[in-house]
Amino acid sequence: MKNRISAHLLLLAIAAASLAGCKKDSDAATCPDTVVGSWKLVSRQCFCVPAAMPQETLVLQTSGRFIFYRDGQPTSSGTYMLGTTASSCGSTASKPGIYFDAGARPAGVGYSLTNCKLILDYGGPCDAPVDTYERQ
Repeated sequence: MKNRISAHLLLLAIAAASLAGCKKDSDAATCPDTVVGSWKLVSRQCFCVPAAMPQETLVLQTSGRFIFYRDGQPTSSGTYMLGTTASSCGSTASKPGIYFDAGARPAGVGYSLTNCKLILDYGGPCDAPVDTYERQ
């Protein structure tokens, strides 16, 4: 009888601990619905030579300025604006785009913003990179 009570108490303690770890949807961290902020590169899909993921950060400021950093050093900067851009590979469909004004970056880059991730699609279907950044 004593072992049975101990087993029940142990089960109740485990159940209580597991419920205490549960979070409500309202408790979940929400991400701002804006590209403004600091973004860390976490994935690069491309048809390129396999290499280590570069330590790259993109900072998009409210003033319309951007800075790309690699290994903590600025590599590209200028201004940006949001708009729409044609889908890649000759499609006439449009999608949200970021226009970077800097020499080495393409003018219009398709982007999406979901689940605290910023995806920059330089033309993935045409063998161009697709970079995924997480909000810092």
